[in-house]
Amino acid sequence: MASVVPAAAGARLVRGPDGAKVEVVSVNGSGCPAGTVNAYLTQDTNQIRLGYSDFAARTGPDSNLPDLRRNCQVSLKMHMPEGFTYGIVSASHLGYALIQEGANAVVKVEYSFRGTPSPFRHTVNGPIDDIWWFPVPPPIDSPTWKPCDEDRPLRINSELRIHPGTSDPSKVNFISMDSLEEGPHHVYALAWKTCP
Repeated sequence: MASVVPAAAGARLVRGPDGAKVEVVSVNGSGCPAGTVNAYLTQDTNQIRLGYSDFAARTGPDSNLPDLRRNCQVSLKMHMPEGFTYGIVSASHLGYALIQEGANAVVKVEYSFRGTPSPFRHTVNGPIDDIWWFPVPPPIDSPTWKPCDEDRPLRINSELRIHPGTSDPSKVNFISMDSLEEGPHHVYALAWKTCP
């Protein structure tokens, strides 16, 4: 993977360093109460895997208006040896949806080390009672790199929103960032390089 990704001048792509690990440093939002977000770096250092255990939106019986939209902001810090940095090459997201005919749900995800990125959106149309999945395409020019000379966290902002539309209001519409299967389901593929 790394061999086809252009590196900045003065740097070269390498395998991830030994001892690197990722830490959740903060979470905020209606979709992620404290203790419901986890993240880890795979053993080969090629992926960050992020999991949510209580991130869902719903409409229907026993639901309140705020339940149709849930959001979460996560900040991740990479602990790594000096002289290295990493970038996001691509990402994929997976969860579960129960959406009635006439309704849909929108998944919005954005990530960056600085600035305001453009969000990636995926619409889940009803009827569906199944797992949903969508990939985020790689950046056109190069990965989204963490600046070498700045101690910036990776910020990931996510939102779930249900549009009930013409669906039966007596029935539940539900979408989750958890597929109800074991393991974190939000994957960020990484590239590594040395800093000049």
